[in-house]
Amino acid sequence: SDLAEASANIARKSMGWFPSKDEKERLVLLEGIAKKHADSLAVVQAEERALEARLKPLYGIVSREFWVEQRRAISNSIETVHKMAADNAWYSALFSLGNVESLQELVMQIIGQYVIATVVLYFFGVVFYALWTAPWTVYAYSSSVFDIIPGIVSYILAVGLMLLPLLVCGGALVGLLYYTAKNRAGPNPPPVGGQEPRPPQAAPNPRAQGVQQERARQEHQNRQQERYAPQMPRNEGGGFGGPVHDVD
Repeated sequence: SDLAEASANIARKSMGWFPSKDEKERLVLLEGIAKKHADSLAVVQAEERALEARLKPLYGIVSREFWVEQRRAISNSIETVHKMAADNAWYSALFSLGNVESLQELVMQIIGQYVIATVVLYFFGVVFYALWTAPWTVYAYSSSVFDIIPGIVSYILAVGLMLLPLLVCGGALVGLLYYTAKNRAGPNPPPVGGQEPRPPQAAPNPRAQGVQQERARQEHQNRQQERYAPQMPRNEGGGFGGPVHDVD
């Protein structure tokens, strides 16, 4: 099919502005062969899908084939989301070339658009997988009522696996926003009412207060005594008072 399609494309490109009758007939013949091969391939693929549908209940939900299909579906969803997010970021950057002032701003805008589009599109991808792909896959691999409990458990695990990147990105985004808000607020943000918060005070201790009052009173008395005490003259021996006389 691919070879016939490639031959038809080569013949179509090699034709001039005014193709001859032989060239037209050759192109029609090649296109007919390519269409015939494509129809045959479509029939074979339909038979293959029907055979796989009959084999899936034989494999069962708890099987390697089931999880291989889940991994393929999740990988296809992630690849589609990345492609759409990249296209959105690229076209957004093209439309905003006249508004950016530097190359760094353009790069940051592309990265921001890509991250935001990835998160939003991946959320819709998770919703589509959880409401359409995963239930029909579980139904296709189930064969009896005994597969209800394994099907529910497998469905929860598959959706959780699909949801894991979104949870990681959401947690990282919340942490980044919290860190940014904390840095902007500073180490000691101003209070709401305009008053500084008072530090908590410990309960008074009566015994310690009594000791402090007694100590303060004693110091006050000592200062008073030192202030109003008479100044005694020093004698020659270095002591206070008058001259020392010998007593007979």
